[in-house]
Amino acid sequence: MSAAPIRAPWIFAFALSALLSTPASSLCQPATPSSELTVPSGTPGTDFNLLDGAGRKDGRWLRVYEDGSIYYSGSFDAGRPIGHFTFFHEGGGVHSEVVHGEADVDGHWTSEVVSYRKDGSLAGRGDYSMWMGGNGKPAQEKHGLWRSYDTSGRVRRLENFAQGELHGAFKTFFADGTALEIGLYKEGKRDGNWTRNAASGRKESEQNWASGVPEGGFILYHASGKVMTQGHFRGGLEAGAWKLFLDDGRVHSTVFYERGRIDREVPENGLFQSTYPSDRPSKSEHYEAGLLHGEFVRWYDNGEWSAGAAEVGGGEFGGAGGDMKRFLEGQKMAEKGQYQRGFKHGNWNHYREDGMIDRIERWDMGTLIEE
Repeated sequence: MSAAPIRAPWIFAFALSALLSTPASSLCQPATPSSELTVPSGTPGTDFNLLDGAGRKDGRWLRVYEDGSIYYSGSFDAGRPIGHFTFFHEGGGVHSEVVHGEADVDGHWTSEVVSYRKDGSLAGRGDYSMWMGGNGKPAQEKHGLWRSYDTSGRVRRLENFAQGELHGAFKTFFADGTALEIGLYKEGKRDGNWTRNAASGRKESEQNWASGVPEGGFILYHASGKVMTQGHFRGGLEAGAWKLFLDDGRVHSTVFYERGRIDREVPENGLFQSTYPSDRPSKSEHYEAGLLHGEFVRWYDNGEWSAGAAEVGGGEFGGAGGDMKRFLEGQKMAEKGQYQRGFKHGNWNHYREDGMIDRIERWDMGTLIEE
């Protein structure tokens, strides 16, 4: 027996894709190692690893890794893999089990694959549609339903294939079986309505796709289940008016897009904050029913950014454990006051850049009555 494997390229690709694509089923690894059942006896080249008169693999075949451990064992008939094949991880342990069905009148057959991780846990299961290619070697395409499992044996992904491409229903799951993402593929591309859920089972978002590009409606939901954002895509870009909602159902603002870029935003309810190009806060204002209403603050574009420790789980800087955060120190307020139904009302304080009060104004529903 040779110490180095003579790997047929199609077999290596076949076994590798069966593992990395993690198709799956709830089967368990065979209790009796396949290596004890499929290792042929005799001398390589004499009793197995033979070619027929046309130079095609024929009969029992066995290949090994460079360290001598078994790579695969199976049988061929005039170059076509038949019956049961077992592939192994380098160093031992079943990598995948493949069972080749009978060929039909057109020379096509189905091959069932069950794959395993190095630790022996089930990775997945699915079928290939196979045929002998023009080069005399087997060709293959994923076909039908493929399942993926985590190391605990729980289904985490369901995929459907046609002619080697994702086609049909697609679904992923959280560890407890709750649906994470649900949608459809058409000829390898996302198509139709896709839904994404939170671990709690509530709906997080809905988005429509056409041939792999966002097209049509999009909805993002608050944790309460109420709509947070609603709009449309055109050709993969945000288009037209998008509505942003507060958790109480009121419209926060309407954002108008032009070819994916914000053209303007119309505030309607709630708090709105803006920044300078320096990323320092510029102003903070409240709206109600489309009118300024409540506290208004404007700042100077000054102050210095610094980095410091953040609370656990926070931090803009990330780093080790995400425990750093950016702080703005020394920024001075420029003015502060109140609006009532769109009009300045009450006392307004104006400040110099050094933080000292410059002047105080008194307003009555938009009319300056004292300075």
